[in-house]
Order: sequence, then C-alpha cells, then structure tokens
Amino acid sequence: MPEGRGGRSHRPVSRDPEQVLNRCHPLGEAVGSAVGGSRWPVVPQAPRARRAPRPRADSAIASAWRRRPALPGRPSETRPASSISMEVLENKKDDGLCRESPDTIRSSSERARSRAPRPRGTPGPRPVSGEEAHLTRRMLINAQSREELRIAVLSDSTLENYQVEVAEGGLSRGNIYRGVIANLQPALNAAFVDYGVARNGFLAIQDVVPEARYKEPPAGRRSRIDDVLEKGKPIVVQVVREPEGQKGAALTTNLSLAGRYLVLTPFEDTRGVSRKVEDEETRAQLKEIVGKLELPGGCGVIVRTNALDQSRAELQRDLAALLRVWKRIQQEAMMGSGASLLYSDQDLILRALRDHLDGSVEEVLVDDEGAHQRALEYMQAFMPRSKTRLVRYTERIPLFSRYGLESQIERIFSRSVPLSSGGSIVIDRTEALTAIDVNSGRASNGGSHEEMALSTNLEAAREAARQLRLRDLGGLVVIDFIDLRSSKNKRAVEKAVKEALKADKARSTVGHISPNGLLEVNRQRIQQALSVRAHRPCPTCSGTGRVPSIESVGLNLLRRIEARAATGRLMKARVELHPELADAIQNGRRRDFARLEEEYGVEVEIVASPRLLGPEEQIEWRDRPGGAVLPPLRPAEPVSRRHAVAVPAVVDLVPADEPPEEGDEGEEEAAQPAIEAAAVVAEAGRG
Repeated sequence: MPEGRGGRSHRPVSRDPEQVLNRCHPLGEAVGSAVGGSRWPVVPQAPRARRAPRPRADSAIASAWRRRPALPGRPSETRPASSISMEVLENKKDDGLCRESPDTIRSSSERARSRAPRPRGTPGPRPVSGEEAHLTRRMLINAQSREELRIAVLSDSTLENYQVEVAEGGLSRGNIYRGVIANLQPALNAAFVDYGVARNGFLAIQDVVPEARYKEPPAGRRSRIDDVLEKGKPIVVQVVREPEGQKGAALTTNLSLAGRYLVLTPFEDTRGVSRKVEDEETRAQLKEIVGKLELPGGCGVIVRTNALDQSRAELQRDLAALLRVWKRIQQEAMMGSGASLLYSDQDLILRALRDHLDGSVEEVLVDDEGAHQRALEYMQAFMPRSKTRLVRYTERIPLFSRYGLESQIERIFSRSVPLSSGGSIVIDRTEALTAIDVNSGRASNGGSHEEMALSTNLEAAREAARQLRLRDLGGLVVIDFIDLRSSKNKRAVEKAVKEALKADKARSTVGHISPNGLLEVNRQRIQQALSVRAHRPCPTCSGTGRVPSIESVGLNLLRRIEARAATGRLMKARVELHPELADAIQNGRRRDFARLEEEYGVEVEIVASPRLLGPEEQIEWRDRPGGAVLPPLRPAEPVSRRHAVAVPAVVDLVPADEPPEEGDEGEEEAAQPAIEAAAVVAEAGRG
C-alpha cells in the first residue's frame, strides 16, 4: 500500500463496486443505494452466444413514451438523487492483476524492439539528452477549497493542461437527460428541448436517431422535424456542447458512454478506433481485437487511445460495465415523465484520471484526503498494474505554488502572452471567432528578416496551440503570423501548428497560410472557455473592456434633455449618475444646462448616486401638468451691424464709347436704388 510524503498509511481499499461508487460519486450514498436497491435493478447479462435483436424505432423506451400524455408545464425537480455516474467502477478479482494475454495490444515500434535482437558490436540505444532524461510529467490535484477544484498536468515546470471546476457552475457536457420537447421549429428543422435548465437545448434533425422518433417520415422526401417528433413528448438527449452566452446547449439523441478504454454507442452499430491512433499496424490490431468483443445487436464501440497495451479481457470487462450502465439509463428513462438527469459524467477528479492519466505520467499528487482516497480507489479498480505513484501531498507550501504554477495560471487569463524570443502573441476572443496576433516585439535571432520571422512564427505556433488547450478555446481560430516570403517556411509553420495540436484531446483541422499571413484552425468545442467559467462580465463595461469618456457622456445627456425640452411638455429632468461622473458633468456643462433652463423653462437636476457603476444612469422625466405645451422663452437675438456680412454688389458697367440704346434710361433709373444699397453695405463693412 503506498504511503504519502507525510508518512501516514492509507486504509484498505474496498473492491466492492457499490462501496467504491458511493465514495467516488459526488452524490454519495444516494447513487449507491440506487445501484443496489430496487429502483435500479441490475439487468442480468445475456449469454455471449446469443445476440439481442437490433433496436427498432418502436423500442421499449420509445413505445413507453408514446403511451404517456403530453406534459403540462415544467418539472419541479431536475436532479434526482438517483443520477448515474458516467464512470463505471468494475469489480476486479481479489488479486487485482490481469496477466497479459496473446491479444495484448502493443505499438509497432515496441513490437519491433522486442523481436529484433541486436547483433554483436552494434551500439546500444542512442544516449538520451539531459533534457529528455529529466523530463518528468506530473498531475497535481488541488482540492482543498470547496468552492473550486483545480487539476494541472505539467512537464517538469511547464503547464500542459489545466482544468477547473467551480462549485456554483458545474459542467454538463456528456450528461444524459430525459427532457420534454418544448417547441418544434420547421423553419430551422430543429426542436427545442426543456431538459431542466434555464435555457432550452437545441436539437437538430440530423441528431435525431431512428430509435428516438415518434413518427416515421413520409417516404420519398426529405425528413422534417415535425414528421418525426411531437411537441410535449419526452425524449432522452445528451449534451454535446455547453450553453454559451445567448445560445442554449447543443443536444443529440445519438448517445455515447465513455469508459476507461472504450466508448459505447448504443444506437450506432460501428466498431472503430480513435483517430488519435495514427500507426496503421496498431490500428489494424485494435480493429481485430475489438471485432472479437461480444456486443448486443445495434450497439457499437470506439477504442480509445488508453486501450493500447491492454488485453481483450480488459476491454471486454470495460464493455460489460458500460452495458450495465446503459441498461440502468433505459430503466430510469421509463420510470418518469418530467425532465430529469439520468447520467452524469461524474466529478472532475475521476474524469481527469480517466482522460489524462497514462503511462507517461510518473506521479499524481493530491493535497486533500478525500480526493486522495477517491483517486486511490479509482486507480486500484481500473489501473492495478500502473506504475504511476499516487502521493498524498502534506507540505505546508501550497501544492500549485510548490511547482510554480500560479503565475502560469494567471497568464492564461491575460490577453498578451510573452514568448521567450522577445515576441508575444495577443489573443482576442469574440462571439464569432478567436483571433491570435503574432508580434515580433524585441525578437532578434540574428540573420535576415525572413529567418527572424520564421523563428518567431515557429515559437508562436507552439505557444498558440498550448494556449488553445489551456483556455479551452473552440470553434474558429484565426492566427495572424508574421509575413513570410518563402513557401517552404510557410509549410514549416503549418506543420508546427499541426504537431503542437496532436497533444490536444480536442479534434482540430488546420488550413493553409493565406497570402495575408492568416492561418485558420477549427478546434472542437468540448466545453465552455475557461474565462467564461471562471470569470464574469465586467458590470462597468459589460465585458467590452472600454467605457465612454466623460465628455461623450455629458454631451449625449445634454442632447437628449434638449430634444425632450424642445417639445414644450418637459418640466423637470432628474438625472442620477456615478459621483465622479456627476461632478465632472456639473462642472464642465454648467453653462449648457443653464442655457437649457433659461430657453425652455425647465429644471435640470443632477444627483450623485454611489449605487450606480461607471456610465450607468437613471433619468426621471416630469412633464407639465395637464399636458400643457410651453414655447421657448428666450427671444431671438437681433443681428447687430458689427456681425453683418458684407454682400458683394454686382454692377453692370457700360463702356463710355458705346452710346446708350433706347430704353436703357429706364433700366438705369431702376438699378439706381440697388447701387445705393450696395454702397451702404460696403460702408458698413468698412466701419
């Protein structure tokens, strides 16, 4: 039994699945009683020789739901105590070990090294550099605070992965709910499902599997949402994308259950291998092993990367546990009619151990006794042969400070990230995309400008991929690299981005650098961005980062009051502003407000209110009694002679050598007053 650094020994670990489940799941005893009690009967497994028929559209769940009437109103309770944990803790044998069978999966490189003997005189393995020899990967679990649970994976002192779970805002991706179809939108060809949260989820027509349909669509034309679903009926859905901003969660009826080594797809009869496994020989062997697994009809599995070096017996044991969970979900779905949580992707500790703990992690450090016990029980149940050390951290220095992670975590929320070469990347997240700008800054790596730009871009490519992983940024990402002239250098930068993204659990696609130096990256949106989960919008600037200036606020307020006073109905305007803003406007716009009061006969009152933030304002308009209209009181100012504008006089001159024609005398007499008026204006201008 391992011991912590403090020297304390751990109590024996029970291998009873109910006891392990009770301690590992955040809902505790309620889940254990649900698993062992009559409400959650364990369905006996069918013999391997027999295969269950493929579920049809009129399956047990669908037929049971069709007999239920439409549900009026929203459910009162959305999280029953009998929710199922997503991770299934399988009961192991007493020895806790499983000998490696001939079906054990190994990578092609390991097989080649084990089979090929080294001839005499040939050198041994290449010497490992000092940097590689001392590279240590650790997983740190900080669970001392009840408000926040943090997990970090680091290589030596560099933060590689960071997960945080806030108590007041848990994650829902991967959870399975029984919801109610709230509305059908034929224009969008989608449905909105009430699954027990504030905002309804979005279910597109392509995410409705045949087993979830209430009606069969007409043959010969494209299926529409109102042809397969009915408003007010229950439906089982899974969250595939967290709600963000004004958008609700994205839902699907094509459910999937993730285990340690396999992912079960109850409605998709496929047997595949994770795209993270790139070696063709290893993929072929994985497909051969998974083809021998005993599956019910209609179900499929996907082999995860954790299945490498695992035997077929281990995979079959993981599959059996997932099938039992699926049976329980089916039973719970038919027991109620309102919105309810049927299946939870458990707490962050077990999820991190399942997804991020592999053979490259040498030790796991936990600073909380309860979290350490849960991690110990999980590793004993699922990883009995693992060489990873589990350590109970008991030093007085905080765990994350001990390894210098606090400063790196602070930089995750910073807009600008410095590069070691002297440059930096600037990350701006918007509703449509995430923009990353690469700046050379003080980077001076010698050589030509092309060499400097290539070196900075390569470093920025690695750091950008790391920041996308740490910040959980998904969707469209546009990286503005420093301009490169050589096509070979552009391909090198693209390759660097692809290589850096291989360590990411999220799927991503990388395009080509455009003539303007822009590279598009599409990253799978697994969950909400870290800044959205850990931060809230600024109440002063509403999340924009900028507030209007005092001059613009004062001028805008003056214009609105004048426009209201010009109607003649306004009698008084009472304006409440932040104290600093109120003092600045009263001092800077005093003459303007006095002019308004004199001209329109109104009263303007500006009050300082400490309860208001920044540019917030509250205006109270008071009209004249009886709807009276008062014209402007200030008379128009006469134009003085000093401000008169000299108008140039246009005079037609008649040459002296040409005798006047007949009739010109009358015109000359008529033009005489105009000439005299022009002379008077010119004289006034000179005065």
